[in-house]
Amino acid sequence: MADLLDRVLFIRSTVPSTFPQLDLAAGHVDAYWQDECDLVGVAAGVLLVTEAGGVVTDLRGRPWQPGRSDILAAAPGVHPELLLLLQERDVH
Repeated sequence: MADLLDRVLFIRSTVPSTFPQLDLAAGHVDAYWQDECDLVGVAAGVLLVTEAGGVVTDLRGRPWQPGRSDILAAAPGVHPELLLLLQERDVH
């Protein structure tokens, strides 16, 4: 997260993971990501985000599917750049 702090305005952590996805689907936040996610926590949120026009992938950029270990859900204009930032984080 330290690598992202100079590029984003706000980072928060909350559980269960469905709540921040609801905020994303409603347009209150720009993105949500989680490492080691669980199906129960994210599946409903994924449906809501995609129905609201958001983009949902794993951290490799593949469309998210049940069983994937991580998730990035974001507004279409934010998703590509945030995906690159998160991938750079894994390289360092």
